[in-house]
Amino acid sequence: MVGLHLRAAFLLSQAVGRHMVAQQHSGSIVLIGSMTSQRAGVADVVGYAAAKSGLLGLMRTLAVEWAEYGIRVNTVLIGFVATAMTADVDATPARHALTARAPMRRLGAPEEIGDGVLFLASDSARFVTGETLTIDGGWSIA
Repeated sequence: MVGLHLRAAFLLSQAVGRHMVAQQHSGSIVLIGSMTSQRAGVADVVGYAAAKSGLLGLMRTLAVEWAEYGIRVNTVLIGFVATAMTADVDATPARHALTARAPMRRLGAPEEIGDGVLFLASDSARFVTGETLTIDGGWSIA
């Protein structure tokens, strides 16, 4: 879990950041986190939650270190999204439990996550760095 979710993000950010510093002196990196790292405890995902929590430290540190180069680093914390990975819970009581807790009473759509990433990557967020944007239908506050 740490290799997949944290080490890979570190290595990719390092490679992209090196290019942004040397070639552009600007840029935006958006890491994909999880609500389990900050706002919502979920049983049986300790490795995943720990790795995603590490992303927040990575994001904050890179945001501070690279701000002088015009590079912004932010994280989108996602909730439960209707994808192939969650398809196995579609017709189960687990699906009802997930959606019943969320104030919006549904899973998110991949496009809704993409919209948040697009915002953080765009010039509309040119003064946003070191921040998290939670997109989970309110699940983590319920």
